[in-house]
Amino acid sequence: LTAAHCIFGWSPRYVGVIPRLHVFNVSSWSPSIAVMAERIYVHESYDDITLNDDIAVIRLGTAVPLDDQVN
Repeated sequence: LTAAHCIFGWSPRYVGVIPRLHVFNVSSWSPSIAVMAERIYVHESYDDITLNDDIAVIRLGTAVPLDDQVN
């Protein structure tokens, strides 16, 4: 779940999600922890000028691996 303005107009092939719960350190980032999007669903009434209905869902291409940071 995300704000539509963050991904509006983006192709799913360029959108990835880094699943972590309040723990993110730029120095520890690696592509291996990103899960790529399969599809993006933007609210049908989203308005990119007024930002009304500013919500979207990212469907991931693979399951998020669970660990001590994500469960």
